[in-house]
Amino acid sequence: MAKRPPPQGSPLRILAIAYASGRLDRPTYLRLRREQIAAIEFGKPLPPLPESLRDVTVPQTKIDAPYLARRRHGPAAWLLGGAALLGAAGAVLWWWQAASRPPPPAQQRLPSLDELAERLLADPDWSERDLAAFTRRWAVLTPMAKLQARQSAWYLALENELIKRINIARLRAEQAADPLPHREMLERLLLFQAQLTSD
Repeated sequence: MAKRPPPQGSPLRILAIAYASGRLDRPTYLRLRREQIAAIEFGKPLPPLPESLRDVTVPQTKIDAPYLARRRHGPAAWLLGGAALLGAAGAVLWWWQAASRPPPPAQQRLPSLDELAERLLADPDWSERDLAAFTRRWAVLTPMAKLQARQSAWYLALENELIKRINIARLRAEQAADPLPHREMLERLLLFQAQLTSD
């Protein structure tokens, strides 16, 4: 019988191919593999493979290790990556809008009673809105604060103007051809006076 040429390729690869193709049983494969690895480990020459494995051919193509091969990403990975990118973009946009938004305006300062009184004194027609604004501010004062306010110059000026306007409204309600608007004004002024004088 003619001698076969020695197998081409690493003995470990030849063993693996022979085992995968069913030419070696598991115990024989493990024993031969262990002998090859022990020789490599201790720096000894590799033991020869059995004659039955001389015809095993090893592919000459280069096969990358699985961790080095480029992985293809499926649709789930693309969706996950897209969602993460959109989330990051949304967070950056929210932060940018929050940083560029002007601070909220300071609470609007309510006018003081003396400012409201000056507004009434300067207005020739005391509107219902101005009277209601003054009355709201007056109603929240304590009895002591009302007593102090009644001693101030603005209160005395407002009281004098109120009496003058009540007298004018009474006179107009008595003499006008259409007394209804003057009576309504008189009622509003009398109510305002009652609210100012009550504690």
